[in-house]
Amino acid sequence: MGKFEKKSTKKPITKRWWFWTLVVFVIVGVIGNLTGLGGDSSEPEAKKPTTAQASAPVVTDPVQTEQPKETKADSVLPFDVTFSDTFRNDSTGRWRKALIASSETPDKYAVDYYKEYFKADDEVHIVYNFTLNTVNAITVQSGTLFVNITEYKKGEEHDAKEACGGEYYGQYQFDLSTGELTYSSFE
Repeated sequence: MGKFEKKSTKKPITKRWWFWTLVVFVIVGVIGNLTGLGGDSSEPEAKKPTTAQASAPVVTDPVQTEQPKETKADSVLPFDVTFSDTFRNDSTGRWRKALIASSETPDKYAVDYYKEYFKADDEVHIVYNFTLNTVNAITVQSGTLFVNITEYKKGEEHDAKEACGGEYYGQYQFDLSTGELTYSSFE
């Protein structure tokens, strides 16, 4: 190639081919989504849902559709609680989940939490405290309330099989007949 000859500025054909293929796929996808938004007007009237049916929520497996409820307005707890009667992948059906954000340690509220949220003593309540980054597993045996505290691991609140998987920090025990703290591994 001589000194004054122009170098070819054409890009290899393979690079252009991939670009245009990608552009075509994007356009087809957008057009396909837009046509899907209008619906099929050829559907018979008898099969179309009524307004009440269309707005009614579809309930599937309750384990997969957790419906948290907020704490009661007359709560004695010093913070808001997002409580759920179900916990995904709980094989026993007795696990409950609560989400809080508080600087209070469980020794200050565990008995009040028990009185407000436990329906039966065979339940296991997992309380996630996002302020302290802890997980409190609250159980009852023979009139004693046990609170085992572990480190919070990101995302574990979404699956019962992952719950309480962090480092073990310690335990509180309360006598439920008196509400008094009977044991603490933190002292």
